[in-house]
Amino acid sequence: MTDFAIIADGVHKRYRRVRALNGLDLRVPSGAVYGLLGPNGSGKTTAVRVLTTLLRCDTGRAVVAGFDVATSADRVRERIAVTGTADRVPRKRPATARTGRANPAGDPAALRFPRAPC
Repeated sequence: MTDFAIIADGVHKRYRRVRALNGLDLRVPSGAVYGLLGPNGSGKTTAVRVLTTLLRCDTGRAVVAGFDVATSADRVRERIAVTGTADRVPRKRPATARTGRANPAGDPAALRFPRAPC
């Protein structure tokens, strides 16, 4: 049996007439690195907001770290960390801006975190 870090079953979210999520089904195994790719307006941000308890879905079910995001949001938040990229690297990078590699959020050594074993 595979242990899943994230499970989404039939997750729907609407903003008035706009369907932001139309039946998201997702399984991410524990320990996996997973990315959401798609064009603008495809629901990536909405999916992340639902899975991180920042937004409630209209229908469906989502479980993160073994806890339902709708009924155990506090437990989910205790077990995850989320950071966006909007504040990290500007679109038009001034000469003084740090690169993703030089940014402490993208470089554990800059924060003095121990390196993860391979």
